[in-house]
Amino acid sequence: MNLDYCYDLECYPNFFSCCVIHIDTGDKWFFEISDWVNDSSELFNFLNWLKHTQARMVGFNNLAYDYTLLHHFLTLSGHVNATIMYDLSYRWFNGEIKSPWPNDIMIPQLDLFKIHHFDNKSKMVSLKVLEFNMRSDTIKDLPFKPDTRLTLDQAKLMRIYNEHDVTETIKFYNFSIPQIEFRDKLSVAQNKNFTNYNDTKIGEQYMIDYLINEGVNVNKHSTSYRECVAVKDIILPYVTFTHPALNLVLDEFKTKVFDKKDATGGLLLRSELNIETCINGFQLNMGSGGIHGSINREIVTDSDTHVLLDWDVVSFYPNLSIRNNLYPEHLGFRFCDVYLKLYEHRKSFPKSAPENGMLKLALNSIYGNSNSIYSPFYDPKYTLSITINGQLLLCMLAEKLMLTPDLKMIQINTDGLTFLCPKRYLNYINDVWIWWQDLTKLELESNEYSMMAVRDVNNYIALKKDGKVKRIGCYAYTTPVENPATRERPWYKDHSALVIPKAAEAAIVNNINISEFILNHRDKYDFMLRAKIPRSSSLVLCESQYWDGKFIGDKKSVLQNVTRYVVSKTGGRLIKLMPNTLKQCLAWEEGGHYCHEVTGDYKVVRKGKKPPSNKYKPVKTKLKMTPREIGLQVGALVKECNDVNCFSWENLDYDYYIKEAHKIVDCLFD
Repeated sequence: MNLDYCYDLECYPNFFSCCVIHIDTGDKWFFEISDWVNDSSELFNFLNWLKHTQARMVGFNNLAYDYTLLHHFLTLSGHVNATIMYDLSYRWFNGEIKSPWPNDIMIPQLDLFKIHHFDNKSKMVSLKVLEFNMRSDTIKDLPFKPDTRLTLDQAKLMRIYNEHDVTETIKFYNFSIPQIEFRDKLSVAQNKNFTNYNDTKIGEQYMIDYLINEGVNVNKHSTSYRECVAVKDIILPYVTFTHPALNLVLDEFKTKVFDKKDATGGLLLRSELNIETCINGFQLNMGSGGIHGSINREIVTDSDTHVLLDWDVVSFYPNLSIRNNLYPEHLGFRFCDVYLKLYEHRKSFPKSAPENGMLKLALNSIYGNSNSIYSPFYDPKYTLSITINGQLLLCMLAEKLMLTPDLKMIQINTDGLTFLCPKRYLNYINDVWIWWQDLTKLELESNEYSMMAVRDVNNYIALKKDGKVKRIGCYAYTTPVENPATRERPWYKDHSALVIPKAAEAAIVNNINISEFILNHRDKYDFMLRAKIPRSSSLVLCESQYWDGKFIGDKKSVLQNVTRYVVSKTGGRLIKLMPNTLKQCLAWEEGGHYCHEVTGDYKVVRKGKKPPSNKYKPVKTKLKMTPREIGLQVGALVKECNDVNCFSWENLDYDYYIKEAHKIVDCLFD
């Protein structure tokens, strides 16, 4: 039987609760330590029972917060009250208490927040946002501020909220089963606990272990720190061009030197690296991070005379390193031999095997970590050698292809390119394929498209010959709810109004009328949108009030910081209230305050400045400074829909969704 128990804590000055649910059976336990109840002994005994039965506690960001509180609770043998628990929580938020070391954890923990790498700033997601993305029936935010002394009635609401969070965490656990099983199997196979490792960390750790086992000296204190990197010293000797524009690009690259440092020790250019060139009407943009180029606002199709091909380089960055003896200098030339051995080793496992997935992560981890001063792979020269040579080699491939008469370049980006080629020149195209692979010792793979609708390099739809659709940017709509392995809209992306890209695809691929598609679409969640604001701000629904046909004012309702809503025929304006900046506050305090003698308009001007006109008269009593107002979903009325039962088909403003879908379709025909 599954021994995973999901849990969550809530902590207030006079109220602490712990809700636990066994994931398989649904058995539930609730413990409260408050002004009214003290279940500390029962909670202590329960936690010890979990410990002795070798159970695992599952949570969301539990390693950082929830387990830290329980760990201190256990060290105090459960002799606590609500004040002690709140003091522990308060000290944790103030950085006075740290999470225990992994070896000190008394009850095994599984942290979904860690597994999905939500502790990465660019991917950070709250449980409330996940409730929206998981299409939960209700989205509940914390009902009271954390420093509130709760009344008995408020405590009852907190018990409901606590259980709701555990239920939603279990829901996310079920969506995460492939990732959990992968880590469980990997832990057994490698005899190492990978439970709470994100994908990048799994790859890095396995690569470190593998290199050490192969005799390569790897440790976090040994890195290749660089004062500067001259680009001319890292360009591969066989990088050459015949086109004058590309030779100018190569010459410009060779003048660049990276010698500035960012906050983490990574190298930066003296000036920004952004090199542009145009070949046969196709613009290429290159920089320190990669290459991109694309046609814009156009639909391209194959025909009886032309074929639409997409070429990608297989495992581009790992193989670029292996085939050209590029390696972090402190790891030595043996690194490439081991890297190749690992690459070949991966091929021995089927794609479905956990070993295959882990080895893929290991191979791809090197490049990303080579620019992190905290990684034992740190060598910015290696990082730049990969990115700059990678885009130059793709330029060489593009240059040869564009010698083909009537060939149309569609896109080039990071690890491949797409082009429309006359069928009569396919023999030449095949020769280019062979030439480039022989020169670079890299491997290309090809896909054939029947159609490609391109708004720009980051937003397009590509229809493959087998009927599969590749969706990027604003056209992407597949989420992990439908496909756990999708990269279209992962958990950390916004899943708002998915009916819009679905309608766009129906129009572009299947020639279905946008209005017809949206009016007949019956998945209500696809019409829902999400607003998310920080704790320092407030979200307000401002509804106009009328009496006998006359406007009498606005009714303002404060919403949750994460709110689900729909655009509707009736409703209110969505407004974010943000705190004023220090500069604004100083200007308000020190400036002159004036009131228009006719309109009553209130103005604040900087200290020493005159009012806008002589119609403004100084006032003695200053008005209270109000928060900054920023409109969301400007020009539309919305209805809050945190409870799915608030959704109404009759009140839905279909015109809004139709208009937004037209925006990303009609631009293709401009």
